[in-house]
Amino acid sequence: MSPILWLKIAFFITLFPGGIYLIIRRILSSHRKSMTVYLITLVIVAIVNTIILKINFNRYIEIILILIIPFTYYFFEYVIRYKRFNILSFKANKTIIYVLVFFPIFEEVVYRFFIFKYCSVLGFSGIQAMIFATLCFEFSHIYYLGFKAINKLFFSFIQSMLF
Repeated sequence: MSPILWLKIAFFITLFPGGIYLIIRRILSSHRKSMTVYLITLVIVAIVNTIILKINFNRYIEIILILIIPFTYYFFEYVIRYKRFNILSFKANKTIIYVLVFFPIFEEVVYRFFIFKYCSVLGFSGIQAMIFATLCFEFSHIYYLGFKAINKLFFSFIQSMLF
C-alpha cells in the first residue's frame, strides 16, 4: 500500500477513534470500565499516529516521566505517613487522576496536535483543521454526554484557535 493511503487511514482513525473504542470495548467488556477503555483507545490512536507521522517518541517519554514523578512521590508519602498500603484508596482516586490528568493530555494530543499535523501534511487550511478538531472533539463527547455535549462546542473551538 502506498504511504499516502496509510496516511489517510491513520487520519480517519484520528478523526473517528470510536471504531477502535468499540473493538477494545468488545475485547475488554467484562474487565474494564468504559473510562479505561476510552483511555486505552486514545493511547492506541496516539501510538499509531506517532508511528505513521514518524514523530519522536522522546516527547511521550518526557510526558510520562513528568506524570509518574508526582504519583510516585504521592505513593511514597502515603506509605510513609500511614505505614500501610491500601489499594482501595488508590482505586478511588483513579477516576480523579484519569479525568484531571490523562484524559486532557491524550485528548489534546489526539484531537488537536495530530489533527492539525495531518491537516498540514494533507494541505488543509488552518480553519479546516480547527473545524475538524472541534467537530471530532464534540462527536467523541456526544457518545458519553448526549445532547449536553453541545456546550463543549464553544470550548473546543476556542481551544482549537489557541492551539
